[in-house]
Amino acid sequence: MRRSRVLVLVLLLAGVMAASAVLAARLWPEGEYGHDLRRYGDADGVATRFGDLGSGHVLAIGSPDSHRILVQWRDPDGSGWTAPQLVWNERAVAFDNTLRTGDGVAVIQQAFTTDTSDDTEASAHWVAIVCRASALSCSASRLAGSARPAQVAPDGRHALLASGEGGVWVWEPDAGIHRVPWQGGRDAAALAGPALAPDGGLRLVTSSPARGACTFRLWSAEPGTAAFRPVALQRGRLRGAARSECRTYLDSDPGLWSPAWIAVHPSDHRAPDFWFERTAAGWRATAVDPSGLDAVDVPRGCCDTVVGAFIHGADVAVGSPDGRSLRLQVHRRGEDRWGPPVTVGTAPRRVACDLPDVSEVGDGAAVVLGCREAGDARGVLVAVSADLESWRARYVPDVTNEVLTDDEGRLVVDDLRWSPEDGWSDGA
Repeated sequence: MRRSRVLVLVLLLAGVMAASAVLAARLWPEGEYGHDLRRYGDADGVATRFGDLGSGHVLAIGSPDSHRILVQWRDPDGSGWTAPQLVWNERAVAFDNTLRTGDGVAVIQQAFTTDTSDDTEASAHWVAIVCRASALSCSASRLAGSARPAQVAPDGRHALLASGEGGVWVWEPDAGIHRVPWQGGRDAAALAGPALAPDGGLRLVTSSPARGACTFRLWSAEPGTAAFRPVALQRGRLRGAARSECRTYLDSDPGLWSPAWIAVHPSDHRAPDFWFERTAAGWRATAVDPSGLDAVDVPRGCCDTVVGAFIHGADVAVGSPDGRSLRLQVHRRGEDRWGPPVTVGTAPRRVACDLPDVSEVGDGAAVVLGCREAGDARGVLVAVSADLESWRARYVPDVTNEVLTDDEGRLVVDDLRWSPEDGWSDGA
């Protein structure tokens, strides 16, 4: 049976970074944590997001009006927050963002548009915001075109922001945001987007068709450079009729799990995923998943494994081998392998369930499995966790509204509310 393809939502990379002034300053004097957290909704602005930077440092970022981007830092002892501080402001409208963290560092990619009637990314531009807990400071720079979600090394000393014809744009503590030019004599513009390794080195996978076959080649560059050299290759039959089938895509940060392997997904979905793995003699291609992910793969019905990426610095894989139970695995940032699979809840026998969904809820997480009951009735199996370790499941029958997260950071299931701080409660 073919291994289930792991689905990870990733923004497309395109364009290059434009020259821009960088905002960098110490934002608050020490000890000024006597403020309340301000939560922003996405009705008029950008909903508040949280980044756990380790050692008790938590960053909150959002926008009250879709123009000003504000941050607050939480006191490591949890007693209060700094006052909201402006880190970016412009006339364009903010509409989407991603947040990635390493040890002591948060990187936000904030999207803006000048044409709110355009529901594509054609009119969008992006701003990279890098915040450091050690100095309570942020720096920001505008990117031309669109940018992939940042990749941040677990130790917080390297971040990959964008790549294009001019090179690769990265962030480092001493150098800030800067460009590293392509090297190595290759047509750099044709290279796929690279992945960041835990030590700050870069890897990428290219592919080329020839006589009905496809050659996938792994390239590697040392930290601080974009001088890529080939280190391994894999050949396979070109199954599709078009040359476009001879392509690959990488997870948003596959290199961050381990310095010893990288996952590759062929664009031809009839072809299995494979991995490049480091050995004592160099790199090799393998069909055996070294990550420890025990993916659910069912012939039909619910539910193959899907992955919720970057859930408070971790990834949560969820599937259902029987269409009623929720089986989870958690991968924590900086670890080489997934944790063991655990079953966290089961829906009643009379129902049949759909594809699960994973989302952040405040400082915790929730997995929701929608189910069909008798007639047109719908129910949901919900598993919630405040720490991604202990999970509590609850089946809610006869659900009439969409399950969502409100402006207070609570999971809303009809009249029920859940938050990591208060657990389950009835009503508002």
